[in-house]
Amino acid sequence: MQKARKVTGREFARYFLRCKPPAGWGKRIGVAYSGGVDSTCLLFLLKRFLQKSSDPTLRSLPILAIHVDHNLRPASHKDAEHCKDWAQKHSIPIKVETVAWGNHPFPSHTQPGFNSKKELYARNARYRAIFDVMKANDVDVLLMAHHLDDQLETAIMRRNRSQLGKAGKRQVTPIGLAGMRHCRRWGMGDPWSGIYGLEGMSRWICRPLLNITKKRLVQTAQDERLEFVQDETNEDHRMTERNRIRALLTTGERNFGLVRAQNPLRPPPDPLQPSSTSLYNFVQEYNALRDDVDHAVEEYLLNHTGDSPVGTYHLITSNGLPPPLVVRHAVVLRILRYVSPFPWGSPDAEAHRQLASLTQITNALWPYETQAELDRFLQLDLAKTRRRFAAGGLVLWQPTPTLGIPITQRTSQIVAKNSALVPSRTSFGWLAQRQPPYNRKYRDHSPNEITIDITAQLFSRKPFRIVWDLRWLLEFPEGAIDSLCKDRFKKAEYREIPPTGEHLRYLITPANQWWQPAVVLADLCYGGEKKTDLQEYSREAKWRPTAKNVHLALPSVTRPHPGVKMTFIRTIDVI
Repeated sequence: MQKARKVTGREFARYFLRCKPPAGWGKRIGVAYSGGVDSTCLLFLLKRFLQKSSDPTLRSLPILAIHVDHNLRPASHKDAEHCKDWAQKHSIPIKVETVAWGNHPFPSHTQPGFNSKKELYARNARYRAIFDVMKANDVDVLLMAHHLDDQLETAIMRRNRSQLGKAGKRQVTPIGLAGMRHCRRWGMGDPWSGIYGLEGMSRWICRPLLNITKKRLVQTAQDERLEFVQDETNEDHRMTERNRIRALLTTGERNFGLVRAQNPLRPPPDPLQPSSTSLYNFVQEYNALRDDVDHAVEEYLLNHTGDSPVGTYHLITSNGLPPPLVVRHAVVLRILRYVSPFPWGSPDAEAHRQLASLTQITNALWPYETQAELDRFLQLDLAKTRRRFAAGGLVLWQPTPTLGIPITQRTSQIVAKNSALVPSRTSFGWLAQRQPPYNRKYRDHSPNEITIDITAQLFSRKPFRIVWDLRWLLEFPEGAIDSLCKDRFKKAEYREIPPTGEHLRYLITPANQWWQPAVVLADLCYGGEKKTDLQEYSREAKWRPTAKNVHLALPSVTRPHPGVKMTFIRTIDVI
């Protein structure tokens, strides 16, 4: 058998720089360090690269190794000691966190059902512990040592789970088979693994080893004489689905049902050229497909986005034929994640990424495939027959017929160069907005707290911040209560009531149909129904999805009352 090649410094440098986050590396780089061969190689390669870098910024960039002792195996404490010793030997600072099961936020390992979900609980605890270390040590970027074999196992797992789905309930799109990204935002988490909120939006996970096989990492450790630990649970195929797949791969199993990626954005391969049957190649083809789709989505959104209230998304779908189906799915997922009140990056925010939901949405947004179908749609004026609907993610889709006008100034410039982009007679699209509760009587039918009492914070007269609906950040400066009441509320009781025990309360609630926030004064003597709005709103609140003209001069955020800054915190970006 041919000997595997070790990972060279130049090769690692290329992969490391490829996964650089858009915001840069930050003040310090963290490395998830288990003590195994993968993370040991990553730490070694990273330190060597930074030391030899010609870039003084990289050369001075500090590293922090982060080890989590899950406290579930007798040998876990020995692994932690090994990690401390190895890091000290190589002059790398290290933080070791031991999971205290039964202490918040970790569940008790004696609770019923814990053992059956031990791997899931351990993973959630690991991410929470690592995140807390990152926050405490000014680490914005975490490197993880996942490699090409992990990518392959992930693709097979997702394909297997997709096969279990019924009527598309759990089926994944081809993009799902691409596995992990080289770089992604940490995200807001989810209710099951933990909520990271706003802080999760400013931190990143990078995986520079995704193009390198496990064998090459093992060979690198041998050639460089790196010491590492062996976790026996990784070899127990009874433990997890991933372990079972790994065991089958080591025996040469090839019947996993993976098919080659069909990429509509590239010319078809030459049938006369031999194609590789390597499973690694299958995964890399799906990765290439995802990269192409990401680029296509950026282009489509650039040319098909209309103005709308902040916190909503206006997609113009009438500008020519729809993109390929895989691109349409990706467009919908981006918009769902942007608008949804569920945590950004969670499956809930993307309608659980179920093929059935994506199919329902794409069929409604683009009810035509060919030019003939589009012409018929326009000729019969079928845009008027569209109705609003919801299909997951707590996102409501509303049709927006707009007659014969440019979409945005940016798009108008593009249209001027290519008039074929916009039909001459009509322009229409869809507005995606946060879905209100199903019944106004039960306003708290929501994944988040949508009425927040800030009376105590205001009367402390200290600065504070509130993340509302996991979509908006409200920042109150010192003495905000005085600024809020200066011009509109002359009565002393509005500024001098104690934070508890009185009938007047200061609340953050939905301001309008677009679910933008408002600071209001509520009189509990009237059951909380009589409210005086403290928020000045622009004409954004008057925008209507059926307006004839969507080319409005809208501000980038709602104009707050003096002293309160409101910012929409979600992003439409791919990562």
